[in-house]
Amino acid sequence: MLRLLAVSMSAFLSIPLISHSLPHWFHTQVIGEINLGLLFLVGQYAIGGAVAWRYCVQLRRLDAQAAELARLALDSTPSHTAR
Repeated sequence: MLRLLAVSMSAFLSIPLISHSLPHWFHTQVIGEINLGLLFLVGQYAIGGAVAWRYCVQLRRLDAQAAELARLALDSTPSHTAR
């Protein structure tokens, strides 16, 4: 999970870092009015979607582990009978 946080934060924080230190890089024309800055910003959506998808996959595994632990905890508790 920390790796996903690092990926998403580095992608997000790279926008102001690159635009401040290498502004000419974002102005490089690719096709017509499309430049690298626009492609980079649109790529943020793909990165965000991939990170969200990966979080869902990892949380599904954690949910399965939590359900198994809960089942084991219920199975190991002694049952009390009323007198």
